[in-house]
Amino acid sequence: MTGTRRRWLAGLTAAAVVVVVVVAALRDGGGDGPVPQAVRVREGGTVRVASTIEVTGFNPNTSKDEGPAIQDIAVSVYPSVFRIHPDFSVRLDQTFMAGAELTGQDPQTITYRIRPEARWSDGVPISADDFQYLWRHLNGADRRTDAFTTTGYDRIEQVTGSGDGRTVTVVFKRRFADWRSLFANLLPAHHVRRQPGGWNHGLDRHPGQIPSGGPFEIAGFRPGETVTLRRNDRYWGPKAHLDQIVIRLVPDSDAQLDALRNHETDLIRPQPTTDLVNHVRRLSGVRSQARPTPSFEHLTFNLEHPILGDLAVRRAIATAIDTEQLVDRLLRPVDPNARVLGNRIWLTGQQ
Repeated sequence: MTGTRRRWLAGLTAAAVVVVVVVAALRDGGGDGPVPQAVRVREGGTVRVASTIEVTGFNPNTSKDEGPAIQDIAVSVYPSVFRIHPDFSVRLDQTFMAGAELTGQDPQTITYRIRPEARWSDGVPISADDFQYLWRHLNGADRRTDAFTTTGYDRIEQVTGSGDGRTVTVVFKRRFADWRSLFANLLPAHHVRRQPGGWNHGLDRHPGQIPSGGPFEIAGFRPGETVTLRRNDRYWGPKAHLDQIVIRLVPDSDAQLDALRNHETDLIRPQPTTDLVNHVRRLSGVRSQARPTPSFEHLTFNLEHPILGDLAVRRAIATAIDTEQLVDRLLRPVDPNARVLGNRIWLTGQQ
């Protein structure tokens, strides 16, 4: 555990629910109230989405690019062995994978079986080469590599593929219980290798040329303005219902509300305030949701500070903060069910 990590843990006092508001404009009518659980999905068309965070690049495995903005894109473009579902369960992506099982205990060995029809949009099979490429850049062996995280990958001894590359065997040098979190956002290794800048910067330019392994592909990128996704007609799985998704950068939450009101966007996800949520709920033809996310608010103490280095001082500050009042004033006007979390292990919505 690093010194930075120790300071972060020491600074954790109380946690509160973070609420996200999702607003979808229903141009064919609708009204106020919760979004229905089951709706008829129309085929085709374009959805315009407002985002508060700018896309900086298209390799979600780097610290430079990693964040909610690229993850919204990556989930529809890059394949992942396992995916997190709305109930926070972790499930195998059976469209992509035929299986992923623990096949050995000493050493810990995981065997992955890629479906034979899984291919990048340029026709190249998704294979063990893509698994190996991801591991080699996230295992921490090369300090020049920009890796968002090395957790788990740094415990892997080797990654090998079968003759056709459809079976991948991963052997660990040290056991890793959370192995299902690995090999997410696989990149098309054959493409990235050819790009100037490679892993670190090779996907910064010409993102429209990046082969897709998902239901959408990147069709256009205007830095600081928009990212356009279009249906990947060469995807082997279920076809996307929409023709296009246009993600537009609108950093200001009030500006997002104006864009929705003026029919310039169809879906917004602003930072919620009581006034903003109340305005949204009064809009005609709009449905909204206010839901907690698996996040927490916390205070971080600098243990190197001459005063905060004293445990008694930190304990006094933490005890003096009325976390119930914070939740009551900031969150319950948006979500009446918001509550003080009180820990950083079990987050809101998890079983």
